[in-house]
Amino acid sequence: LTGTIPSSIYNLTNLLSLTLSSDFLSGTIGTEIGNMRSLTSLDIAINAANVDALGANLVGTLPTEIGRLIYLERLMIMGAFLPGTIPVELNNLTSLIVLSLGYNFFTGTIPPLASLHQLNLAVFAYNQLTGGVPSELGSLVSLQDLMLQGQFGESAGLTGSLPPSLCDLIQNQGTNIYVTCLEDFICDCGCICSL
Repeated sequence: LTGTIPSSIYNLTNLLSLTLSSDFLSGTIGTEIGNMRSLTSLDIAINAANVDALGANLVGTLPTEIGRLIYLERLMIMGAFLPGTIPVELNNLTSLIVLSLGYNFFTGTIPPLASLHQLNLAVFAYNQLTGGVPSELGSLVSLQDLMLQGQFGESAGLTGSLPPSLCDLIQNQGTNIYVTCLEDFICDCGCICSL
């Protein structure tokens, strides 16, 4: 697929899985994505090496209407370099097992996604996120991997320390939590450090 995401794709209301992986995808993710309520998997990945150089670049933000896709088990928006905040409406996606939002330009804080009890993998790495890690993530007892490393950009970076609830997941369940060692962020309970 090259060019923009066709608006007609949003009319596929019975579609279960949508994968848009391309070197040449541009335009926006339309708010009409919320009409695709049967989706169990949404995967939008862009080859980061080709962004801008080939005219491939998604613009706009991740629409809040994505929170209507209550059957989603897998949401991957990788390498799209989307700006804006991570919608708190993701908390409506209670069937979610994989949430991967790495390699974007998301700013602000990580939302408290306390309703995602089936979540196994959460990737917030390589964005421009700031602030602390919400303690609510510690209630996600299915969580095996949480990737927070690589927050970049001026004034970006996680601060504070890992909440005790997440330390409990590390110690009691063997959850892997990845952080950047050089940030102003303290994890003294067994995080995996990367540079």
